[in-house]
Amino acid sequence: MRHLTYTAAIFCLGVSACSVGARPGGEGLFVNDSDACVLGITNVNLIPMTKDLVKPEQTILFSHSEILGISAKSETAAGCDQIIDGADRYLLPGLNDMHTHVENTAFEQGFGLDPEPLPFDALMAPYLVNSTTGMRILSGSPDLLAYRDSTANGDRAPHLVVASPMLSATPPVLPEPITRIVDDPAAARAAVREYAAAGYDLIKIRRNLKLPVYQAVIEEAHLVGLHVDGHITRDIESFAHLLTLGQDGFAHLDEFASKTPEKLSVEALTVLLVECGCYVSTTIGVMPNISEQIDNYDGLVDREEMRVMHPLMTNEFWFKPNNPYLREGAPSEFFDTLAQKTGEIVKPLYDAGIPLLAGSDAINPMIVPGYGLLDELDLLVNAGLTPFETLRTATAIPAESVPGFDRVGILEIGRAPNAVLLASNPLEDLAVLQNPDAVILNGFLLDRTELDDRLNTAIKVVKQQ
Repeated sequence: MRHLTYTAAIFCLGVSACSVGARPGGEGLFVNDSDACVLGITNVNLIPMTKDLVKPEQTILFSHSEILGISAKSETAAGCDQIIDGADRYLLPGLNDMHTHVENTAFEQGFGLDPEPLPFDALMAPYLVNSTTGMRILSGSPDLLAYRDSTANGDRAPHLVVASPMLSATPPVLPEPITRIVDDPAAARAAVREYAAAGYDLIKIRRNLKLPVYQAVIEEAHLVGLHVDGHITRDIESFAHLLTLGQDGFAHLDEFASKTPEKLSVEALTVLLVECGCYVSTTIGVMPNISEQIDNYDGLVDREEMRVMHPLMTNEFWFKPNNPYLREGAPSEFFDTLAQKTGEIVKPLYDAGIPLLAGSDAINPMIVPGYGLLDELDLLVNAGLTPFETLRTATAIPAESVPGFDRVGILEIGRAPNAVLLASNPLEDLAVLQNPDAVILNGFLLDRTELDDRLNTAIKVVKQQ
């Protein structure tokens, strides 16, 4: 059974803080003898994301399992298998999309298709070329679990945390097995135990669960050591009471915004969320995206990044006549209003210390994997966060708040060896994230040529599906 818990990263702050077997490697740097240095990046401007700062002319050493050392001396990289000169460039922790979905066999079955293997390597490429090295997938399946496990030990693949299939009441928003219907507490507890035994990293819930079922899900999940994330259940009169029942995370910031200011003030919402201690995925790009689908469907379909989309989603869920937003007939003004309200609560909640997690909600119709997260970050800046604060929602805040991300999101000794090498400072302009010079995955360097090759291969693969 694979359970993720909050575990402390290893910090080598001095000789006394290093693990046994470490040896000094220069000023501020210690190397673990049991782990070979496979990559050294010298003279780079380091953005560790622990503070709003850039550390110039740093050398950082990677093994396939961790960051071995950080030093101001370039000669410490001499023993590494590969050495890259990072002069005039910037090294940032790889981004994490904290609310995303990936095509899988559950979608094939749910849409009435014969299940066939999905090209997961190709589906990951759009994330990598957009500086994303970690993902929290909020609707899982057995084949996604198998892919997560097969790439977890030092492979050239993103860090994956996979939620269970979504638990839903009758009728489900999406068909089984994308969702699983649990209409009574016993069924809910059984589903949670089954998913825990299968190795899912957390439990995902829809908003239509009845209150006794909802409570059973949370109780059972916590008994087996899993967090519960998802929508705000509608089957409860008091929103304040809901936030005391133990749900660990909430999947959409707009669901909170829909309650302000008519039902409670932003200040009251902030107090409730502080007391809750829960985290919230931003997904503020969903509402404007829906509005644009209604007003400019053809423009969204014609975007260049649509080339990466697997036809499973475009044909069965995005394009006419299957697009759910176009079928519902709601006016775009409704979504514009909710988008504005959502943007207005971002800065107050962030300033209050609420753990906001950057999430794109890709593959929600017309939100393209990888590209959607960078759009989300731009919207967070527009909502009043600085570039540093915005980057924290995809790096340090997940590392500090969410099981499964404790080793990623920060560049420190002992952390996961995942990072992005950029041509300019992202603290000044996030646009550079669209075109990283290189991505480091588990200590493997994917340079620009390899990233482009991966993307072009992915485009060819999905066209053949």
